[in-house]
Amino acid sequence: MTFSLTTWTSTLRHPLRSSCQYVIQAMCKGHHWPASPNEILSDVSLAETWHAMEDLVSEGLVKNIGVANFSERRLQELMSISSLKVMPAVNQVELHPYLQQPALVSFCQRSEIAVTAYSALGSADRPHKCPDDPVLLEDPTLRAIAARRPNCSAAQVALRWAVQRNTSCLAKSVNRERIAANLAGALGDAVGKLTQEEMAELAALDKGLRYVPHTGCLDPNNLPPVTWPLRITV
Repeated sequence: MTFSLTTWTSTLRHPLRSSCQYVIQAMCKGHHWPASPNEILSDVSLAETWHAMEDLVSEGLVKNIGVANFSERRLQELMSISSLKVMPAVNQVELHPYLQQPALVSFCQRSEIAVTAYSALGSADRPHKCPDDPVLLEDPTLRAIAARRPNCSAAQVALRWAVQRNTSCLAKSVNRERIAANLAGALGDAVGKLTQEEMAELAALDKGLRYVPHTGCLDPNNLPPVTWPLRITV
């Protein structure tokens, strides 16, 4: 179970045990985010929510609890909660070569919080995309690195890059062949190990460009104007 800033909503403001059941049911129905970002309840504290989630671990309802779209500052706030019993197991955030967030990744890894990347391939099928958005998998550097290997794609290079950063990654697909190709890329079967020079080439692609424009990962007291696509520095 992953807790994000949208977990406590008007839909879920009953005991967290029922909320946990609701979220699991929603995920089974294919809803990754079972609430609107506009429904965040500001009067339910992070500490109150986290302690309730810790109870789910104690009761054996979930094995691990984590967060999504948390900045370093927000993680520090969570980790400083008095009588914290369970550390977040994971922070799931948007990560890809155009949005690398190295400081956040480094902080999580130093704190022994696993990092999972969503939109790892640039979310080409995302709603409301702008015609001027750069397409990640058409990037010349990604394609050039892929071309150095037989039968290798830019997507496989992007996934291998994520794994070599010691992050896990989510690459959505319903196509059996594409799922197999993505797995081969992540595991290195199709790409092998990217060299230090290639990792440096990919590091240079960072634009701070966010394909999924929301403010959940930002500090609420320091929100930039929203533009499309959203470019941030965390």
